[in-house]
Amino acid sequence: MIDGRLKTFAFEETRSNVWHLDYARKGLLMKSFALLAAIALVGCANATAPSNPMSPEAIVQQSAAIAQRERQCMEHATSQTNDELARIESSHDTFAHDHIQAAKDDGKRELLWCKVEADQEQKQLSSRELAEYQTQGEEERQRSSLMMIMTTSRLH
Repeated sequence: MIDGRLKTFAFEETRSNVWHLDYARKGLLMKSFALLAAIALVGCANATAPSNPMSPEAIVQQSAAIAQRERQCMEHATSQTNDELARIESSHDTFAHDHIQAAKDDGKRELLWCKVEADQEQKQLSSRELAEYQTQGEEERQRSSLMMIMTTSRLH
């Protein structure tokens, strides 16, 4: 009878140790899985990031190009308006005053159109710049998260 209890105790002790061993393996397996998932998450995030991030120099260059196109557009509109005014004044038309006013109004509309176009281009550039900063911030948060996971889940 003592041998029977001893065998039962030994069996229960062995089963208990196996359970603890299985639990430890499961914990290690879960930590490994979490680490691999974090690495995959960061890898996928980097894969979806834009392939050509805008450098600050590129943003400045694009902004300068927008301003240059706006100046050229305004110069062209002013030149056309001045040419039209000169043509009307040289025609000695009886309704020259009305035509001059219409030409000036057209010139103002052209100048306004140049300004609106430049503002729209600048707004698009600013939107791209904001999206780039947001993407960079998200990537940095994911890297920090990965580092925290890697340092807190020390694999033994």
